[in-house]
Amino acid sequence: MSQLFKYRPGDGTFVSSFFLRVVFTETHIFNPQTPPQKRLLAFIIAMQPPTRLRVVIPLIASIFSIIIVWNVFSRGPDCPKLPPGSVPSKTPAGIGMDLTAFYGTVSISFDDGSVVDVARVEATLEYRRAVEYLSLESSQHLYPPYAKIDYYWYDKPRVLIRSLRKSVGLPASKEVGGLSMVVKDLKCKAEAFIGASISSLPVVAVTPTLKALYGEDIGDAFEYVDLQLASIYMSGNLVHETSGAYAGYGFGLCTDFTNPSACKAEIGQMKDEYVTSILYTGQALKVLTNRISSAYYYWSLGFGFYYDWSLGFDARDEDGYWERVSDMIKKGKQDLPGLGMPRRVLLLGDSAGDEAFRSVLEKSLFELWQEVPEILGEGSEFVAARGAAELARRSIYTIREFSEL
Repeated sequence: MSQLFKYRPGDGTFVSSFFLRVVFTETHIFNPQTPPQKRLLAFIIAMQPPTRLRVVIPLIASIFSIIIVWNVFSRGPDCPKLPPGSVPSKTPAGIGMDLTAFYGTVSISFDDGSVVDVARVEATLEYRRAVEYLSLESSQHLYPPYAKIDYYWYDKPRVLIRSLRKSVGLPASKEVGGLSMVVKDLKCKAEAFIGASISSLPVVAVTPTLKALYGEDIGDAFEYVDLQLASIYMSGNLVHETSGAYAGYGFGLCTDFTNPSACKAEIGQMKDEYVTSILYTGQALKVLTNRISSAYYYWSLGFGFYYDWSLGFDARDEDGYWERVSDMIKKGKQDLPGLGMPRRVLLLGDSAGDEAFRSVLEKSLFELWQEVPEILGEGSEFVAARGAAELARRSIYTIREFSEL
């Protein structure tokens, strides 16, 4: 009998190398003198995985299965619903979420133009770690795909890894998983408020200004909790906190957004102005100066961005605290003496209404300019979420129609 048929699956002669089996059997597979039945059997034997692979492959499959099952259950239960009759009678038109470094807020716009502040949720430890990581310059992509054509291909391995993670039910990255925790909590609050899923509603997220935060991170975080972000004209997935607050305070929006031609023309006539947005929370202080002409047109100046994760309201009893707050407010002008006075100062954050802070802010601004620019701080904790909700309500017209004009 041919040596081919002396092969046993557990035989040590061939289990160590799939290649050797192919070499051994190919004479039978390609030999015209070999009967068809023997050639077919030789091919089947050649394709049999070695003993180790027959153990390793099921093991790998089992590990992936465990990961998928664990991931499904780790997302937690579905969002709770309110009992019938306890939800607003108005029709929701858009969802706005503000993702700060330490908490998130959600507001809902309705078809009658009103906006309701729904809830605030605290950041989880994973979320805060993700924000801290994304705030580092060292966390930026090695090959940003928009920088050079070649970088698009260099960036492919990273993109492939993200896609593989998503294909087995995992978040696209560890940081995306952290961000999605607060997004999921905000989603549950919004759905509980209206008593229905928000998956079919346009959702706009206002994001913090972080050096390594990209649009794909925000998009993947929302996709992970089954939400699809509305793409905002000229902004995509990244609507910065300055734009959100600008819209929330009632600036940079056209009069009739249902008329795309007139709306775009009105926005095009809005003049550029410098604004300083100040985020002041219990944990941090952040000062950012930008040029903006509407809620849709925002330019980062590449300077005038200062933050301190330890200079929040909770540290106010430390020696020299208010002096350090004043120094940060004045730092942009000191670093760039030619910087003119901002047209407006937009306040954000749960501590921005503190009287002591407002006093220090006004004094610092006066020392810089010998006058105090307009300061907007009413409802500062939810103002960015309110602006995002209004942009979401308008997105059904602006993103589609503006691109066609």
